[in-house]
Amino acid sequence: MNYIATVTQKPYEKITIEEIFEAHTHIINAKTLSMETISGVLEYMETQVHLDGIEDFQFAAKDKPFMGVENDETKEQLHSMFSEMKKAQQYVFLKRFASGDERITYKQLAKETRLIELCKEDEVCRRNFTRGSLTISRPKGEGSKEEEEFTDVIFVKIEFMDYLYRDALKKLRTFVVKNELLPSDFEGWLEEWMLEELNNL
Repeated sequence: MNYIATVTQKPYEKITIEEIFEAHTHIINAKTLSMETISGVLEYMETQVHLDGIEDFQFAAKDKPFMGVENDETKEQLHSMFSEMKKAQQYVFLKRFASGDERITYKQLAKETRLIELCKEDEVCRRNFTRGSLTISRPKGEGSKEEEEFTDVIFVKIEFMDYLYRDALKKLRTFVVKNELLPSDFEGWLEEWMLEELNNL
C-alpha cells in the first residue's frame, strides 16, 4: 500500500485489493499472494496489536546502523535523476509534490516569479509563456473558494506545466522501480530533502 501511495499519490483508503495484488509482485521476491490472502492481511491490519508487540517492533526498527549511509546514497541518486530535468520542471514537480494534500494548483504556480525566471533560462520553456487573463482559486474553508482575477499578465501555460509534472512523476516512478526502493527507504527525510532541492533552484 505504501508503494502504491508513493508512485500513484493515491489515498490509502482508495487503494483496492486488485491494485495491491498487481503491485506486490514488483516489490518483493517472495512467493506471490492471492487476493484472498491480501484481503485477510488487510482485515488483520485493522485489529489491535498488543503493546509489547509494538514496542518490540519499534526497537528492532531502530537497530539499523547503516540506514544513514543508505539514505545518503539514495539522496545522491535522486539528486542526479532530478538534475537531468529542466530547472523549471524540477520546480513545478517539487512545488506540487511537497505541498501534500493541499496541493498547489497549476494556476497558482503559473505566474510565480521564480518559475518565470527559470523558464526564461530554457528555450523550450520560453516558448510556453502566454499573456492574458488568469483566475486563481484558493480554498477558503467550508467548501468555499476565494478567487483572484489577473488581466494582461504573462504566465506559463497550464497544459505545459501539467506535462512537466506528469513527465517528472513518470521519471520518479521509473527511478523507484529500477532501484527496487520501498516507501520505507524515504521515511524521515524525503520532505526535508525536497524542500532543500526547491530552495537550491
